[in-house]
Amino acid sequence: MGILLAIIVGVASILNLMYGQNQPIQYLLTVLSVISLIIYRGKRTKRVHYNGYGQNYFTIGFTICILSFVGTVGILIGILFHLA
Repeated sequence: MGILLAIIVGVASILNLMYGQNQPIQYLLTVLSVISLIIYRGKRTKRVHYNGYGQNYFTIGFTICILSFVGTVGILIGILFHLA
């Protein structure tokens, strides 16, 4: 559910940037992106071992949620500072 919400919010945020640049809608999309991070129920990291060294990586689903959040916040900052 969190991944689907993140994808929808990301696409809506890009469409808002391209066609509307409506600031209240971007606030709402940013809040929905934070909610998608909170309600994500899947595994967030996986541990990979290479020659005895352990690395933690984000899973694909959580990466989609993170990228949606970073994108919506970036677009919001661009709209707030009149960069977009």
